[in-house]
Amino acid sequence: MAKVGQDIFHARGIDRSLFCSECCYNLKTRPIIGRCPECGQQYDARGGSRRGILEPEIIHWPVGDMLITLITAGISGAAISMAVIKKAPWFLAWGIPFLLMTYFLARGTWRKLRYSWRSYRLQREAQLREDDDD
Repeated sequence: MAKVGQDIFHARGIDRSLFCSECCYNLKTRPIIGRCPECGQQYDARGGSRRGILEPEIIHWPVGDMLITLITAGISGAAISMAVIKKAPWFLAWGIPFLLMTYFLARGTWRKLRYSWRSYRLQREAQLREDDDD
């Protein structure tokens, strides 16, 4: 692409709500390729690549992580309760590791859930502001 064509392409800017994948800043009216003014994350909003861009329609809720966390919590609870009820300490050999796994899974799921909720909230606020401007 010629230099003039590149200038026109970059000067056009983003014409709809697209969000920074790091901080959820609304990149509307920003150049198509650049850095987020909030966090400095590099983004590319061209058609196929979309690097560093969080689409408004795509928010990953950690449903699978929540399910696995609940399953491991159930297994650890069953194993530990069996160890207490039946006085079989070898059940603790399964219960304690599953309990630790449940803790780490729950911690990771909580972080993902907070990020997803924050992304949803920020996108919703940006959409409401955009609707107010129209």
